[in-house]
Amino acid sequence: MAKEDEPYRISATQLFEDNKNREIVTLCLSADIALGGGIPRGCTVLIAGKPKSGKTTLCLQFAANAQKKYKCKVFIFPIEGRMSSLVLNQIQGLDKDNVEIVNPPAIFDKDGKVLGFKKLPSEKWFELIGNCIQEHPGCVIIVDSLANMSSEKEQSEDMGFQDRGGRNKLEAEFCRKYGNLIIPNRCIVFLITQIQANTSGFGAPMIAKVGNQMKHQADVMLICKNTEKWPEQNGRILGHDAVYIVEASALGPPLLEMKAPLRYGYGIDNVQDTMNHAITWQQILKAGAWYRIPFDKDGIQTTIEENMVKLQGEANVRDWLFNHPEQTNILEKTIREKILG
Repeated sequence: MAKEDEPYRISATQLFEDNKNREIVTLCLSADIALGGGIPRGCTVLIAGKPKSGKTTLCLQFAANAQKKYKCKVFIFPIEGRMSSLVLNQIQGLDKDNVEIVNPPAIFDKDGKVLGFKKLPSEKWFELIGNCIQEHPGCVIIVDSLANMSSEKEQSEDMGFQDRGGRNKLEAEFCRKYGNLIIPNRCIVFLITQIQANTSGFGAPMIAKVGNQMKHQADVMLICKNTEKWPEQNGRILGHDAVYIVEASALGPPLLEMKAPLRYGYGIDNVQDTMNHAITWQQILKAGAWYRIPFDKDGIQTTIEENMVKLQGEANVRDWLFNHPEQTNILEKTIREKILG
């Protein structure tokens, strides 16, 4: 038995077994297929994209799924100061009692009412995030966003001051100080940032607004290249697919494309995603505007077309699946086994 102050040694075989048995957080079929199964606990996840593409919603839905499966505590660091109940309420299955929003020190009026919050420098934010990794093993952390951080030096200067490379140095220091604790403490750390034009003339036209050290730290890196609106229904756009390039994955190969189906006012729509894959893989049969779902009117699975539920239009198919979660889970499991094994 090793003493507390001695290094904790393990064999290479034990390390292999530990990695093989890592707990996985899933999202939806499209995401899990592109990521090789999902995101393992003990990961740094870097997500970059244009504004309003659904980056925060994506992270929160992963967090909700981690809560449901592993009872994880969720910590949100709202550096942009825009986290709202509207965003949280649209996340399916999120246990809000087990979510802690870490705000800067509050500004109070004379009656003790919170008027607002002070501005925290990058140094303090990184310290708070690092302490969270140390003190809450197994938690999920969402940092929203790195691009809005500013150093103490930048905050003390007038407008127009340029602290070239200052934030990147702080990011590198954070990685050196706390990065090696994320895997053994089984934390999932989501780092949201913006994208910016790549002026080097090499590689992708848009790149993540983050330092190289953070990119090296990331086990999973997702870059949102564009969004695709869903077809109109009754004159309304109900959502969009956020299209990501998986530049790095903890479980699968890189450079695959991933679509996250975002339904407005609802969040990531797993039912819509399962339906799309079921149609593609001919689990749901399509003939013109008509669809046959491989269950009879009593919800029992069948291969006899005449006995299958027959519906017109994708909206009606989605509604049927939404109201029959057990049957939807059967379809999802079948497709998941076909693709992921």
